[in-house]
Amino acid sequence: MTLIKLEPGLECKNCKARMKIGRDTVGAMNMVLIQDQPVTKVDFEVFMTCEVCATIHKGQCFVRDGVFMGCHKYDTAL
Repeated sequence: MTLIKLEPGLECKNCKARMKIGRDTVGAMNMVLIQDQPVTKVDFEVFMTCEVCATIHKGQCFVRDGVFMGCHKYDTAL
């Protein structure tokens, strides 16, 4: 599983609190991604859980030129 640190974070679609940590699907390696830091992965799905209301969100994060640029779209997961 890869942990994703988002700054300043994404707004919860349910309660408007800021979500700063997400995770991708389970993989063979554990690592932490920090926005604007070099990584070797490509675009990927991310899941974020609001710590305030426990709403789960699913989003699309992306890497451009080897740099993690954040999450470009997300919504509540069903």
